[in-house]
Amino acid sequence: MVKKETSTKNARRAEALRKALETGVGFIRVFEVAAIIGVSRQSVHEWVQKGKLPKPVRINDQVSGWPAAVIRDLIHGRKP
Repeated sequence: MVKKETSTKNARRAEALRKALETGVGFIRVFEVAAIIGVSRQSVHEWVQKGKLPKPVRINDQVSGWPAAVIRDLIHGRKP
């Protein structure tokens, strides 16, 4: 039973991520950015330190992420 709930949750998250990238609305967390670009989370943090990627936005006390439009532009080769 847990596997079905997990796969349903993952499918919903994947769909939300796809829509966020299409529309540029929403936030994308570091592990998602790493998966989309195909690098490690550490590499994403290094890119931020080197100025290749803007700093993430604080969403709440424990969560930060990038506006989907920034990541969409990065994927399409446009400077964020």
